[in-house]
Amino acid sequence: MPTAALVVKKDGGIVCYHFSNRNDVEDYLYYNTRFERASRSRYHFGSLYRGEDGYIYIKLNL
Repeated sequence: MPTAALVVKKDGGIVCYHFSNRNDVEDYLYYNTRFERASRSRYHFGSLYRGEDGYIYIKLNL
């Protein structure tokens, strides 16, 4: 298991980080990170909308 430490502020900003082996941490995050799917009806993700510039956009949650 890789050793990593993150210090994160309440607003989500990262203050500092330390990895004992960066490649191990990158591999760990790559193989263990998952996407979650929020409610489409509650948050209207996947909906098309027209922007102020006239272009059509799709609202995604990534």
